[in-house]
Amino acid sequence: MKKRIVCLLLTLCMVVSLLPLTALAATETAQITGISITVDGVTYTEGNVYIKPDSTVIYTATGANLDKLGNEYVLEYTEGITSIISWGTGWELNADNTTATRDYSEMNHRFLKCENYRVRYKCPSGEYVYTDIYLSYDDGSTETDQAEITGLTLIVDGVTHTEGNVVIMPDSEVLMIVHGKYLRKADENIIIDTPAVYIYVERMTLEANDRCIQYTAGTWYADVTDYPITYTNDGWASTVESGITVTYVDPEKGTPMITDISITVDDVTYTEGNVIVRPDSTVYFTVTGEHLGYVDQNQIIDTPIAYLPLHCIPLQDDGTYIYTTDASVFRGGNNYNISYTNDHWATSVATDLYVTYHDGLNCEMNDWIVSIPPTFTAPGEQYRVCPVCGKTETETLEMLVGKVDRWNIVLEDDFKVQFCLQVSQIIENTAKVQLTIGSYTKTYDVKALEQDEEGYYLLSADVSAAQMNDQITVTVLNGTDIGSTETYSVRQYCDTILADDTHSEYHTLVKQMLHYGAMAQIYFNYNTDNISNLCITDAAGEEIPESVEDVTVYDWLRDVDFYGASLVHRDRIAVRYYFTGDITGLTFVANDSIYTPVTEGTIHYIEVPGIRPQDLDQQITLTVSDAEGNILMVTYGPMHYIVRMYDGGSDALRNLLSALYNYHLAAKAL
Repeated sequence: MKKRIVCLLLTLCMVVSLLPLTALAATETAQITGISITVDGVTYTEGNVYIKPDSTVIYTATGANLDKLGNEYVLEYTEGITSIISWGTGWELNADNTTATRDYSEMNHRFLKCENYRVRYKCPSGEYVYTDIYLSYDDGSTETDQAEITGLTLIVDGVTHTEGNVVIMPDSEVLMIVHGKYLRKADENIIIDTPAVYIYVERMTLEANDRCIQYTAGTWYADVTDYPITYTNDGWASTVESGITVTYVDPEKGTPMITDISITVDDVTYTEGNVIVRPDSTVYFTVTGEHLGYVDQNQIIDTPIAYLPLHCIPLQDDGTYIYTTDASVFRGGNNYNISYTNDHWATSVATDLYVTYHDGLNCEMNDWIVSIPPTFTAPGEQYRVCPVCGKTETETLEMLVGKVDRWNIVLEDDFKVQFCLQVSQIIENTAKVQLTIGSYTKTYDVKALEQDEEGYYLLSADVSAAQMNDQITVTVLNGTDIGSTETYSVRQYCDTILADDTHSEYHTLVKQMLHYGAMAQIYFNYNTDNISNLCITDAAGEEIPESVEDVTVYDWLRDVDFYGASLVHRDRIAVRYYFTGDITGLTFVANDSIYTPVTEGTIHYIEVPGIRPQDLDQQITLTVSDAEGNILMVTYGPMHYIVRMYDGGSDALRNLLSALYNYHLAAKAL
């Protein structure tokens, strides 16, 4: 049977290979059989389709052999605007060349004038095929809404103007922008008045953001001075001033040039030297030169804050410019040289004028600079300077009472922040240190603290897993005088380690530690708005094993029974053993330490603290004995609790135990 199929396939291949070349060529001709449009995720093959300014618009052409599309097929989707349907010109083909799609979402402005426009496409024969799709642009307007101009902008040689006098030269490039509402509905009643011609908004280029644009030549504004650009929304029944006036300047009548500048501040005129300008000063420039009636964007005065272009102000009768300006343009200037240019900064001309901005009363001083650091035996000194007038202030820094010299994280049975304190020998017998974590505050006598071999006093702060983001504040006190205050956190320490590649061997441990802290915050519902692992994205680790070594109990005591064991999460990890019965006269020993039981109702428990993260897989044996030497021995490991509770705990507990387990693995690996 398989051989017959192979033979049949070979026969078919031979038949195909014997077909004339013309037949093969005919099957490779591109054919379009339909056009659809998808607007905002909805596909249409017929009916009225509305396109909004922010719509996504995708065309789809269906047919055969669309990879052979050339320039013969042309899509017309609004009057006068066409697009060649050709692979490689924005159209994307599917795998079998039966559909071609193109995204027109960035060209929604092309649909602006659509009013029930019927989409069509042209075939290679030149004939048009009309679809049953009719496009309309939806700008949110109703039948009663009318077009209205609300403002004008002129962009002349790349500079934007919305008010004031604008200088236009014969070769200037001028773009007029009309702002308004529903401008697609504009008719002959909406008109712009320029010196040369009325511009009808309906004939301007319409853009999608309710504006029309019109490029005009500089010569449109020939031979006018301070000509107001106006507009009307009602065929000149009422005229609106745009706030823009234009002045035409012909450079052939003389090249404008600044030759000198003076500054008048509070009625005193300066032509050289340093000039003090205060916030309430009245300031104006007097500019002299040649042919200043034709100044343009090239003539500019440079101040500390802004460039002042001359063409924005009127010329005086005596041929000078008087440029009144706000004193703030000199803000921050300190002996700043005023300069000007006649050629848009190609050549800057420095004047003999300098300005310094100063309030005259209160100096804005720089930050304090410590010139003599205080010590534990002598005071210090710091100073600051006014950057404007150079005035200097100094003040004495009190002799140090004490300070936090450095800090470190100690990973023992849990997280411990250790501060190394320096305290002045003069007051160390009476000095105290205050430790604050969250709402907890405790004060210690400095002399009661342990000292290291370098003489630093050591202060340790026990921090639970959920408190990694808590700020720890250490304040050294001498009576009511504060010698030093420092704040720190476990998270801050971890961030420092993670940012230092020289400590890369600790990065995994630190990440798992932060993740464990975050899960503890969630489980205990503590400070969950400030999760400790907020920036840690790669703390996932190993799965918790399904089983561990069982608890072992040897019991030769008559009146007491082992009830169970658990793991305790507080400021440190501990194992708790529970008992029932009469414990009178019994001794409880674990890790060579004797423990006193705590009784709650009928239950007694012993808590063995100091379980280091790397030792969670170790077994701990608790021995209970009476006066006759009879004993009860319980061997239990923290991993037994982790595995048992993970199997049936809540999601929050499972996440906490998983994080603790992976923290244990990371600690054990070092």
